[in-house]
Amino acid sequence: MWIIIILAQIAVLCFFSDCDLLSAIVQSFVSNMSFAFLGVGIWFVVKYNFITKYHFKTVLVFVLSGLLLIGLWMGFNFVLQNLISKMSEDSLVFNTYPFYQFTTGVFLYTILILVYRMLILFYKYTEKARSEEKLQKLVTETKLHALKAYINPHFLFNSLNSVNALISSDPEKAREMLVNLSDYFRYSLKQKDNQFINFEDEVHYTLTYFGIEQQRFGEKIDFNQDVCPECRQVKVPVMILQPLFENIIKHAVSESLVTIKVSFFAKVTDEFLNIEISNNYDIDGISKKGTGIGLATTYERLSLIYRRKDLLEYSANGGFFKVNIRIPINYKEL
Repeated sequence: MWIIIILAQIAVLCFFSDCDLLSAIVQSFVSNMSFAFLGVGIWFVVKYNFITKYHFKTVLVFVLSGLLLIGLWMGFNFVLQNLISKMSEDSLVFNTYPFYQFTTGVFLYTILILVYRMLILFYKYTEKARSEEKLQKLVTETKLHALKAYINPHFLFNSLNSVNALISSDPEKAREMLVNLSDYFRYSLKQKDNQFINFEDEVHYTLTYFGIEQQRFGEKIDFNQDVCPECRQVKVPVMILQPLFENIIKHAVSESLVTIKVSFFAKVTDEFLNIEISNNYDIDGISKKGTGIGLATTYERLSLIYRRKDLLEYSANGGFFKVNIRIPINYKEL
């Protein structure tokens, strides 16, 4: 900004006064740099009188501050230019018209006020943006904790029902299920403050739950899995798989009289961990009870964490249900 002003003033002095080029360059540089130096104090005037609607008192402060600054600047320029002129043995001739200097001072003071206001507005805008981002992160974390808190009691309720169903018919299996259930909830408590976990661990503890249900339903579940080695260390949200497997038990296995074939595949392609969970189901049975909370919570958690709406897709055609999840593998937690 100062370079543009200096060049403009050189042009004015050369074309509209008797100043030669060297004198115009020296005068423009000295006067503008001195104004820039003295004008630093105006920052505090603008900062502490920054309001959207100006009142008489505020206007008076700016007017008096401007007159004081311009007066000091004109006096400082007069002394400095005379000193430079004597040192150059009058080879440098400066334009010392008071009206010209005062008009220039008013112009520079106005520009300085506008620039300082823009800087303050920009600072306030960035502060507001940062505050809104922090607030959004807190809201997101609150929603995620609420969703996880909803999943755990729901899972516990279903699991205890499974154990209860086996107590009388097969006490040994019921005891084994309780041990597995204890291990799973120990994992849940351990991960309660974590948002992400290695996919390998997530699969292990999710299949611990699914194994509990396999013990209950026996041959009604035919499970097949294929997880590529590259998937193991990919970070995924904690308990992102369990609600989907729980849905299979609740809305497919428990509602069907035939064997439910469950397939679980995972592989890394195109910067994403691609997960596919599929199963057959009884069309009439699932139509009575809906799809449960599994899809809703998983979709909402993925949307909140990754801020994308395209990470979960599902389809239900001809008694066959499939869920596809994409997890960005290069995502960095904020």
